[in-house]
Amino acid sequence: MQKIEELVLFVVKDLAEDKDSVEVSTLESNEDFILDIRVSKNDIAKIIGKKGKVINAVRGLVNLYSIKNNKRILVEINEKEEF
Repeated sequence: MQKIEELVLFVVKDLAEDKDSVEVSTLESNEDFILDIRVSKNDIAKIIGKKGKVINAVRGLVNLYSIKNNKRILVEINEKEEF
């Protein structure tokens, strides 16, 4: 899972303006995994893209990895909470 996390982190950081706020983590839920992408409020629209094209491309990469490794991985994007 670490490889796909690093790949997603690389892609998302390249797209985000606030690169320091980007975080990618994996959560395990039953037999599924959730790849949680957290970015600042201003970068969410960039990561989703027009009509969801960017996030769907990221999900496509994750899907290829999940098929190869026989795992189910869901991708979520959330706003990073800043204190």
